[in-house]
Formats: sequence, C-alpha cells, structure tokens
Amino acid sequence: MEFSYKPICTYKTLKTIAGLMLSVSLLTSCYCYVMMFYYQTPKDELAGFLDFFMQLGKIAIPLIVYSLFLQLNTEKEKTVRVVLLQLAMAILFYAFEIILYYYFIVPFLSEMIGSEIGIDVTLIIKEISNLFLGLMGNVNVFIDTFALSLIFLFLIYTPKKIKEKNIKFYRLLTLVPVTFIIASNVIMYFIKTGAILSNVYISGVFSARPIYVYFFFFALCFYTKYRHKIYGIKHDLEQYNSYIESNVGLRRYTYVISIFLILISLAEFGFSFVPDHKYYNVGTCYYLFLLVPFILLCNPLQIPKHLWTQVFNILLLAIVGIVIGLAYFALFAYYADMIFNI
Repeated sequence: MEFSYKPICTYKTLKTIAGLMLSVSLLTSCYCYVMMFYYQTPKDELAGFLDFFMQLGKIAIPLIVYSLFLQLNTEKEKTVRVVLLQLAMAILFYAFEIILYYYFIVPFLSEMIGSEIGIDVTLIIKEISNLFLGLMGNVNVFIDTFALSLIFLFLIYTPKKIKEKNIKFYRLLTLVPVTFIIASNVIMYFIKTGAILSNVYISGVFSARPIYVYFFFFALCFYTKYRHKIYGIKHDLEQYNSYIESNVGLRRYTYVISIFLILISLAEFGFSFVPDHKYYNVGTCYYLFLLVPFILLCNPLQIPKHLWTQVFNILLLAIVGIVIGLAYFALFAYYADMIFNI
C-alpha cells in the first residue's frame, strides 16, 4: 500500500527536542535563581519568566515518555538493553547528585554560613534538604524512564524462551514497577505534608512525577496492546500488520495519541482548581496540548538511522549534567539566603 502520510520525525528527533526543552528550562531556572541570589532581583519580577520556562520543562517529560515508548515498540528486540540502559543512567545520575551534594553544596554552605553567622551548619543542611525534598528525584528523569520501561518489558514485550503457561505470571510482574511508582508518590506526598522527614538519599531514589506522565504511558501501552480488538482485526495477523503500517493506520494512531494529550490537558486544567492539588501531583501542567504537532509529525513506526542524533544526544546529556550542577548550586545558595537571611 502506498504511503501518502509521511511524518518527518522519528522518536530520536522527539528525544532531542525534549532534551533541548529541558536544557533551556534548567538554564533559565538557574539564571533566575542566580539573579535573585547574587543580584538581589525581586522574585516577583522574575516569577512569570521563571514559571513559563518551568512549564516548558514539564511538557518535555511527556515527550521523553512518548519517545521512549516508540523506541521500545519499534525495536522490541532491544527492550532488555533499553531497560538496562535506563537503570544505568538512573544510577549514574543518583551518584552524581550525591557527589554534588556532599562535595560541593555542603562545603559551600559550611564555609559561607559558618564564617558569617557561626551557627550549626548541620541544622541548616537538614532544613535545606527538607526544602528540596523532591528536587533530586524529579531532576533524575531516568528513575521514571526505568520504571516505565519495566512496565513495557512485562506488559508488552514477550521473551522468546518463555513458556506459554508462564506468560500470565510474567505479565503480573508489571505490578513491581507499578508498586514502586505508587510508593514513590505516597512517600513524596507525606514528605510534602511534613508527615515524614526527607534526606538526600530518599529524595534521590523516589520520584514523584505528575500523575499525567504515568497515565499517558499506560494509555500508550494499553492502546497499542489492544488496538487490534478496537479495529476489529482479531485473528488475521498479516491483515493487522498491513493496516497499522498503512496511511490510514499511521494517521489514526497519531490522532488517538493526540486526543489522549488533549484529554489529559483538560483534566489537568480541571484539577488545577482543586485545593492543595500540588500535594497530589495533579493540576500542575495543562499545556500538554502544545505537544500535538510533535505527535502528528512523528512516524511511530520508523526506526531512525541517523548517527548525528546519537552524537547530539550524548553532547546534550553532558550539557544537561553541567546545567543541573549549576542549578543545584544556585538553588541551594538562594534558599539558604532566603531562610537564614545571610
């Protein structure tokens, strides 16, 4: 069947765009906190500017999630490798944050605070750690991509050597990453409400993304897994494969994903009116509909072959790491000044 619908992007293009969005968001946040701390710029003057670019970072996360799903779905034979890569990156970022905290942030605060007011630095570190209760895990997006890729591994992917009678048990392993996601959100909720205290190790492991991130990935998984039933093609595998690779099949797939994003945006807008909605990780970003053009321009089945995107993504990852370090430094310095009036 001839293709008349030819999207120009692949999942790696979306991943690159999302990385750029995150980099710009982090750089801008870093700049704003530096301006507030070092140049005493009133926070109100930068509030709108800062909020805009923080929202940019928030809408980049679903783009990362979508590109991850497409990577797993188009290259199923590499699923285990992708899962292990997400785990390795999560561990590396976690180690990076711990090293940054103890070898740069703590010495900086010890020298600055101890020399000027001579109070207990340990108390200050605890206060600031509690203030940044979810920052570390929320910056480490690889914790989430690892958990989500595990869901794909157990829910969609089927190992070649697994026996038919063991498949149901294998699918039940999906509950492991789901339990981690639920536990993370519950723990972070109690930390935000002050019911339990946080520390640098807890904040680095448990992530609490907005609920729409997880819901979006689950919607992608279930739609992809069961759409043959939705389309009424239940038994003829060849007919089904021809359909999903056709012009109509590609268009319908991107339309459905776009509708998912629009519905999630509307739900987020509604949740934004709920009192204390931020404690529940809802109602924090209702601009997700802006991602619809990216979804429509991306071919969900095309496997990228361009080397430049891989090189660019590696360089981008290094830049993001440097920016995160600068952002942590500026944030900790600013809030230390704000809390203790240095």
